[in-house]
Amino acid sequence: QDEEILRTVFQDAADFIVAYPYAESWIRSLQAEGFRVFCLSNISDLIYSGCQSELGFLHLVDGKVLSWRERMIKPDPAIYRLLLDRYQLRAEECVFLDDSTVNVAAAILVGLHGIVFQNQQAAREIERIRRKAT
Repeated sequence: QDEEILRTVFQDAADFIVAYPYAESWIRSLQAEGFRVFCLSNISDLIYSGCQSELGFLHLVDGKVLSWRERMIKPDPAIYRLLLDRYQLRAEECVFLDDSTVNVAAAILVGLHGIVFQNQQAAREIERIRRKAT
């Protein structure tokens, strides 16, 4: 009985995934400046499969770690380390964006710069981090 309800909820959850209209252009502009862009997501297999039209920007990223594939989930430090190891990234050179303060705090503990994503304010915060690094 509960399984049927949960399946219905998760199938309908795909309707709640909406890409920001600027996602693709932002990724392209960061890459044009020489940055690599990666995805680290807790999205489920069911939602990932059902939201391909909204997740079209993912074809642009330089790599991705999806929790359902890896059997790990944020904020487990192991998933951040997996991303760093898989793509040979140095934590101190990376900026992690997430709408969850818990996930951002975990990324910071692993050594990444972290920004709680609220909207396009993240672009300004990335620029602030870039200026501090130079």
